[in-house]
Amino acid sequence: MTKIIITNNSLLIAGHTNYASKGKDLVCAAISALVTGSAEIWKDNKEIETTIDEDSYYFKFNNLSKVTKIELDFLIKHLKIISNNYSEHIKITYRDFTYCR
Repeated sequence: MTKIIITNNSLLIAGHTNYASKGKDLVCAAISALVTGSAEIWKDNKEIETTIDEDSYYFKFNNLSKVTKIELDFLIKHLKIISNNYSEHIKITYRDFTYCR
């Protein structure tokens, strides 16, 4: 299961969805495409610290601009859409998050 933890100052995406075997998992691929695209957009953004390893993405936020909040909103809304359709493979947890529920 992919676990997504969202707080006011961070976003953690970790684990494999186990929808299908590694390399054939379209749900995991969709999440990876969204998150990797966001990481690429944010790579030079001083408002976000990004840590990526083999099994997880971690974004730490610091005084987000309006544009970056819109980008974050886009990412979270799309992760929610995937989660709503594949809830047995993705769990989103909110901790003190107030932006775009």
